Amino acid sequence: MSALSDTLFDVYYSKSYTAKSLWDELDRKYNTEEQGLKKYSVSKYMRYQMIENRYVAEQTHEIINLEHALADAEMKLPEKFLVMSIVDKFPKSWENFGMTLKYQKGRLSLDYLIIAIRIEEEHRNQTHKISVEHQPRANLIVGK
Repeated sequence: MSALSDTLFDVYYSKSYTAKSLWDELDRKYNTEEQGLKKYSVSKYMRYQMIENRYVAEQTHEIINLEHALADAEMKLPEKFLVMSIVDKFPKSWENFGMTLKYQKGRLSLDYLIIAIRIEEEHRNQTHKISVEHQPRANLIVGK
């Protein structure tokens, strides 16, 4: 207790703390390691943005893992918030799909969103394959 400044000593001495109980209270109040981890988790979740050259389903799972980290830090997000934030993090090429999901009637669950993303990705992959296969090859020499 002798290491405290006068103002802190007056505050805590008046409550007749033992050194151990004082340490525990100050640690609980000012534990920066745990608070820093929570702030880092929140910041990482808020700043996450999907990019074009990776699968959206894969990036969605990364966001869900970030949400699990928040839940472990006692900051569980409501499912509706999680779903809408995932939709808002879609890359530019997925904006129309995201708008379709936002204005869909009924409750949009996380399970439904994951299924819808997989279906949309499969559709986009098939469309891309078809467009590549049907490109004109008039001046191309195809062979060994």
